[in-house]
Amino acid sequence: MNVKEICLCFLLSFLLFCNVMAETKFKTESSVLFENCNEAVAFLNKEIREIKHWKVSACFGFMQGVRDVNVLYQDRKIEQIYCLPPNISVGELSRVFVHYLKANPNSFHEPAIFSMVKAFNDSFVCEAL
Repeated sequence: MNVKEICLCFLLSFLLFCNVMAETKFKTESSVLFENCNEAVAFLNKEIREIKHWKVSACFGFMQGVRDVNVLYQDRKIEQIYCLPPNISVGELSRVFVHYLKANPNSFHEPAIFSMVKAFNDSFVCEAL
């Protein structure tokens, strides 16, 4: 299986997962992911003590998936839209996403992956080779 086939399988699996989760009221709209990540960031910043664990898990799971794809792209030398620093935490990725949406509220209606790509593209520019 080549890299394109692996990426396609990942994408199809992700879309299937999103469709299944949509049936359980989870949507990957930016506004929903923002709500989840905003709670996670507030907890990380010690602004709140009690959290809804499913919200933080949904945020961190989404961020972990993005981070994993980035590692795959780096390993396979595939051209990247953004270049995450090595060892960046899902918490820091969540902070970047929340910060971006607070600065760009017109993106709330977009699919979360679109807003994430824009946020990470702004914050983690790839160096020219």
